[in-house]
Amino acid sequence: MRRLTRVGFGTRLFGSSVLVVAICIATSGVIASVTAPGMFHEHLEQAGIGGDPSLLDHIEMAFRGTLIRAWTPAVVVAVAAALAVLTGQVG
Repeated sequence: MRRLTRVGFGTRLFGSSVLVVAICIATSGVIASVTAPGMFHEHLEQAGIGGDPSLLDHIEMAFRGTLIRAWTPAVVVAVAAALAVLTGQVG
């Protein structure tokens, strides 16, 4: 019979912290990608830019691309900072 090895407190703390960071990133990304385009579309209509469907599609496509380009470095920096704190490099 194999004996299960116990996982140390530090390993469990690190694993749970990584899980929390991953859930935060996923939740933030989903919320932003679900709510932001609709709000942006609404603002375009309020500004009177809703007339030409091809122009509106192009503007919304640019917005989605910008949203992705803005979130990517933010996620990288957040993960790097979290890992630095968790591994004792900072703090």
